Amino acid sequence: MRRIHRTLVVLSLAVSPAALGAQTPEPVRGEDARRMIGHDPISRLLAERESLGLTADQVARLEAIRSRLEAENRPHRERLREARAEFRAERRERLDALTPAQRDSLRERRAARRAEVRERMEALRPTLRQLRENRRAALAEARAVLTDEQRERLRELRAERAAERGDRPHRRGGRGPHGHPRDR
Repeated sequence: MRRIHRTLVVLSLAVSPAALGAQTPEPVRGEDARRMIGHDPISRLLAERESLGLTADQVARLEAIRSRLEAENRPHRERLREARAEFRAERRERLDALTPAQRDSLRERRAARRAEVRERMEALRPTLRQLRENRRAALAEARAVLTDEQRERLRELRAERAAERGDRPHRRGGRGPHGHPRDR
């Protein structure tokens, strides 16, 4: 199917050179798309450019918003990566230092460790909050780029994806895709 699609695209470009200027880059697919889309709501919009009927101008504006979001979030994401790496290294160190008998008793100490993890997460809460706020602001700006029809089509596409995953439609204050409560 993709091969047929690509052939049709090549033929249409050969027949109509003017169409070349109106073409937009193909959306990212596969693992790159999953990784990118997981953190970036603008990439979700761009991945649906054909379904939404985005114009070249809209794509350019959305890509500018996405670039700005990425630049704003880069230091926050780096902070989270550092904290995660530090936590894993400390955990690995503690596990490596344990004797087999101590490892067996580790289950008993898990409650205290959970409290420690909660404290660390609490310390990261401002960073996570800023990431969410940056995403929300970028998404609001991106929605302003869309027409009413495109926004409606986007709602339909989201409902279709939710149905495919077996999720309930997203509601304000509901649960996120992994069952965690959404922050308000």
